[in-house]
Amino acid sequence: MSEAQPKSLYVKVGGYVVQEDLNPDKYAVVQGGTTVYVRKAFADKVNYVQPAGEQVFAYVKPASPGQVLRFPYNVALYTRFIGTSGYMTGGTFYKGQKIVVKYQYVRPISEHARTLIGVVNFLRALNSAGLPWTAVLVAYIDNRPKVLYVKSIYAWHQRYHTKSGVKAYPEVRFIFTRHLIGGLKKGTQYYFDLLVFYKVPQARARQFVRAVGAQQAQAQPGKYVQEAQAPPPQVQVEIPRRGYVQAVADQYVQEDQVAELRAKERELLESAMQDNDILSALDKLEQARKLRGAMRHMTA
Repeated sequence: MSEAQPKSLYVKVGGYVVQEDLNPDKYAVVQGGTTVYVRKAFADKVNYVQPAGEQVFAYVKPASPGQVLRFPYNVALYTRFIGTSGYMTGGTFYKGQKIVVKYQYVRPISEHARTLIGVVNFLRALNSAGLPWTAVLVAYIDNRPKVLYVKSIYAWHQRYHTKSGVKAYPEVRFIFTRHLIGGLKKGTQYYFDLLVFYKVPQARARQFVRAVGAQQAQAQPGKYVQEAQAPPPQVQVEIPRRGYVQAVADQYVQEDQVAELRAKERELLESAMQDNDILSALDKLEQARKLRGAMRHMTA
């Protein structure tokens, strides 16, 4: 089983389609045990992803998905790796009492783990910069994708005593908001896609959205914009200073939200045309009309 990196992303997260072209104009490519695509907006952080030597225990915790995915967001990092699954126990509090909980985790194979430790260092750098981000892991179980929301990531070098001496192997474990993952068998190798999303702070977003909308209207007057197939170009941003994100919360760009609404509208229109139930088809057309109204309001 060999790792094969795709040239583009297409996955549904939270009911919306995330589609991204991993072209070199927008992403820096880091080669290691596995290939990592890092958005060029974080050029000063790319070196954090380089496979590093042995290091001490590291832990990183993303923001909850709702703190990022409910707002305009971009893809900060993407990589595909091969991994297996296992179980671990941990303590948690429930109604004031501490109980033992069984967690199912995902760990990359050794050839890919060293690069994933570099990814953890990159995510720690984003935390130090004060940039809200969240992560999802797409597990391909029997060639069917299953989206898992990452709760925390642990990374360290596990030491083993051998006849030739002590050896250290990189170990990375992904823990999820879902404790147990149906269909993921312990010890079996699967493909996994790791996607990291960050909330986009922008200053001149509305002007950008208006300009894109005007160009599309001139190009295809009277037709639906095909943004479900190709999202508008993303505006490159720099990592904000700590505390800066909150200060520009009212300036978030709406471009990703508009693209998502257009994708949903297109799905509803296509489904309505194929629906044999006229009441169901009318309901879908009404939903599409409301989405179109919401897009007009956002770009007004």
